[in-house]
Amino acid sequence: MNQSDLEKENARLKEAVDELAALNEIASAISSSMEVDEINNRLVAKAIKRVQASQGAIFLIGMAAATSMRTMVRVKDSSVEETTAHMGMALTGWMIKNQRPLNISRNNDPDGLLRHVGAEIHSALSVPLCTGGKFIGTLTVFNKRNDDGFS
Repeated sequence: MNQSDLEKENARLKEAVDELAALNEIASAISSSMEVDEINNRLVAKAIKRVQASQGAIFLIGMAAATSMRTMVRVKDSSVEETTAHMGMALTGWMIKNQRPLNISRNNDPDGLLRHVGAEIHSALSVPLCTGGKFIGTLTVFNKRNDDGFS
């Protein structure tokens, strides 16, 4: 292996260690005796830090209607000045219908979901939250700090 290969491998290993550390912190928070709100705040804060998003939220299926979601917790990066992002009806409907991860950006949005939300949202990464095999909501992060979108 040459120097360049070693540097690339070191960077890849550091990234893997960082990911494992983040997962460990999340697992520790979930298994702790903290209040649910504190766990959720930490989970969203770790997610936006890890993926370099400007904000994130946990949205839960509404009790009265299975076609809407309400915000349970929201965390914003204090160093970023932007309006609060919301999951529009198109994003909500897509997640309820498909119940699988969604990674979209202005440059990669085959279903045109972002055109239904405010102009301030240029990328979104959303994953379903399930318990007992039942879809209960999403963890969604918005606006990757660089313009590349989420990977």
